[in-house]
Amino acid sequence: MAQKSGIRGRCAVALAVLLLTGGWSEPAGREAPEAAAAQTAASGRTAWIRKYGGMGAEHLDALSAHPQGGFLAVGRFGPVAFPREEGLALGLYNADGSLAWSRVVTTEAVHATSVTLTSLGNILLVGRYRGSPDLGAGPLPAVTGSQSWEGFFIAKFSPTGQTVWTQGFSALGIRGELQRAAPSAVATDAAGSLVVTGAFRGTLDLGGGPLSSHLTGNTGEAWGEGGFVAKFSWEGKHQWSAALQSGVFDTPGKTPRLQSITTDPEGNVLLGGSSGAWMNLGDGVLGVQAPFIAKYSATGRLLWKRLFGGAYGDVMGLQAQGTGQVAFIGNFGGSFTFGGRSYLGGDPRRGPPAPPNTNGFVGQLSATGTDAWLTSVETGNGASLTFEQLRMGEDRTLTVSGWGVGEFDLGGGTLGDADGAPFLQAVRPFVARYSGEGQFQWDHVAAYDRLFLMAPQPAGGLVLGTTLSGTLELDGQPWTSSGAADLLYWKMQD
Repeated sequence: MAQKSGIRGRCAVALAVLLLTGGWSEPAGREAPEAAAAQTAASGRTAWIRKYGGMGAEHLDALSAHPQGGFLAVGRFGPVAFPREEGLALGLYNADGSLAWSRVVTTEAVHATSVTLTSLGNILLVGRYRGSPDLGAGPLPAVTGSQSWEGFFIAKFSPTGQTVWTQGFSALGIRGELQRAAPSAVATDAAGSLVVTGAFRGTLDLGGGPLSSHLTGNTGEAWGEGGFVAKFSWEGKHQWSAALQSGVFDTPGKTPRLQSITTDPEGNVLLGGSSGAWMNLGDGVLGVQAPFIAKYSATGRLLWKRLFGGAYGDVMGLQAQGTGQVAFIGNFGGSFTFGGRSYLGGDPRRGPPAPPNTNGFVGQLSATGTDAWLTSVETGNGASLTFEQLRMGEDRTLTVSGWGVGEFDLGGGTLGDADGAPFLQAVRPFVARYSGEGQFQWDHVAAYDRLFLMAPQPAGGLVLGTTLSGTLELDGQPWTSSGAADLLYWKMQD
């Protein structure tokens, strides 16, 4: 079992940055002086930082690595304004951070949630919408009469950003009224399929027949919210779908939460989140609310499940690793066992047994779902720390992003700020890298309330992306948005 490293592996501040600030058509920049370039650390060093701005407030919603290097950004940016802070744009960047192409898909009521790229570079995207926006393949089914973003879409774009197909879905309550349906994550497999998970209320048909969010049939109330998981072919044809239902006495905080989805090389689907007591993963009602990981075959049959009984919180990220192993991150509180050892998450002295009173955990299950190893981050010291994303590199290293409040320790020493009362302490975004066996390697922390999205790059590289509003200091250099908000990309290299 891996233990948290006691070595202070934090990388030194790197001054070698490629400073580039420019518009969308012809960005310009300059290289850092050679003297500064020599002052780099051996791991987690900065390779370059780039800032892009447009006509209005730019916003980054999702980020994904390109299979040949470089990365794809999704959000609101480019040579047009988004007057209602709604819309969709795609941008592909080269490995050096320069823009390869960008396309504004729509300025209508669309918000992207998650994106992934297939091995051929096709773009698979999910998100929410209102009205009947056209993403390039005709208007989506109308979702009208509400401001609550009840519609959700799946879409495929070519490697150059051209629309291939789109589909829209909405859920209905018992009286036929629109209800919430929202995707949380998307993934693909070797065949280019689209697999998606999320939440809904009422009845939802993804192409395989009506799914119900609640065991008794849902009126559309929050207590009746359930989850869904579905697979579509590379052509957008429904393959299979399932509802993970809530049940009797499930309050809004105890209904299923589906946070993460991925696939392994054999096309099996891995799903993670938090279960409701009445949820059925495929082999009967669970009878317990707990973080969980489930593995399904390529055709949707449950192969195994792992419940973290006794814990509360969520499995936030999954990655297929090695020869069938499953790496995961979670925010867990309470007492539970893993690999025959007891673990405690959260701090009973500082709040109720519910998120965010949790610790971060990085772990691995075997190909058959048995416990392999687990590393606990920030056990019982009163700090608030939340894991958000997990990405895996070519060498099986695991990189985690999230945020912390007050002082926290990701494995390389104390980070954050102890000053001020708890409700006044700053929220600090971080990124941390661990080996494929959970040993700490390096971390970075930045100033104040923003989340870094991640796109792994070849040879241990990592691109971080964020929406830059105001000023952000990275490696001792301030970066300030030109307008209300810009896009900022930061590449680190081992």
